[in-house]
Amino acid sequence: MNKRALPAPKIQADDHDYVAPANDTEKLFADIFASVLSLDKVGATDNFFELGGTSLMVTRVIIEADKAGKHIAYADLFAHPTPRDLTQLVEGTPNDQIVNDQIVNDFDYIGRMLTAISQLGFFDV
Repeated sequence: MNKRALPAPKIQADDHDYVAPANDTEKLFADIFASVLSLDKVGATDNFFELGGTSLMVTRVIIEADKAGKHIAYADLFAHPTPRDLTQLVEGTPNDQIVNDQIVNDFDYIGRMLTAISQLGFFDV
């Protein structure tokens, strides 16, 4: 099978799950995700990796966030994969104000995501 001849997959967030960004920083990260992933819109609670983001795309998110004055590290996006989670990280939102209680800090999850990506043929393992 010629993988290069296949059309690029069109991945889109489900509208019924869309949660609008609650502030400017959430909107910034949602817009960055949408741009990097070539999506029309990304909600505040949409997971970067579940929308099709890869470990290679994380670098693009970091660069765009840095241009906007929001400094995040490579591992931050794995531990905080939604615009809301990243906002809480960079703004230092106290835990009792966290709206999205699904913070991913489970490195087994990251391992499963990287395995899934490698099975798509992006990496020769």
